[in-house]
Amino acid sequence: MPALKFDRFAGTIPRISNRLIDPRNAITANNLKPFSGELRSWARPLKVTTATKASSGTVQSIYRLTDGVTDYWLNWLTDVDAVPGPLAGDTSRRIYYTGDNSPKKTNLSLATSGADYPFDHYEMGLPAPATPSVSVTTAGSAPNSSRTYLCTFYNAWGEEGPPSPVSASVTFGATGFTVALSAIDTGKKTCTIVRSGSTATATCAGHGLRDKSK
Repeated sequence: MPALKFDRFAGTIPRISNRLIDPRNAITANNLKPFSGELRSWARPLKVTTATKASSGTVQSIYRLTDGVTDYWLNWLTDVDAVPGPLAGDTSRRIYYTGDNSPKKTNLSLATSGADYPFDHYEMGLPAPATPSVSVTTAGSAPNSSRTYLCTFYNAWGEEGPPSPVSASVTFGATGFTVALSAIDTGKKTCTIVRSGSTATATCAGHGLRDKSK
């Protein structure tokens, strides 16, 4: 039986039929470096981290979140699908993921603000406030006008949630009025609107809600 000698290796050529490829080429070529013609393998995989959770269980999903210098390995005990945010040039490094109960979102700052990445997140979406109750505390000057109000919540990223139902109609003068909005969310938020000239200023206390996990 004649001997076969191959002294040069050139990897695969996908555009040529397997039956017509040159003896230097191969149908498949995995985990090798064919650049020099020698049969050299790549270095073995390097261990970069060990994903662990503070709670007991087996890590099933990991995601690499990086600031360009340091890698942070987010991990979960469930089968999670994570994708980067759709905005090009987003320096906050937002990601969105499902599989960890309700759909969630986080960014580099939230996810790495403590141990056990991702440390913190926002729930997707915001709740709609309850119907605000409105009262006129200063009637103002004529001519009179009637208005209704609705409210929305914003999160720390500046994202706005759905509007509340429209309030009952209130009547007051066109200038110098003060309107109080309360019970926007079961009594947790109270606002006042004061008109001075052509400017109406709304002042609201914190709504007491938090859409983060921790």
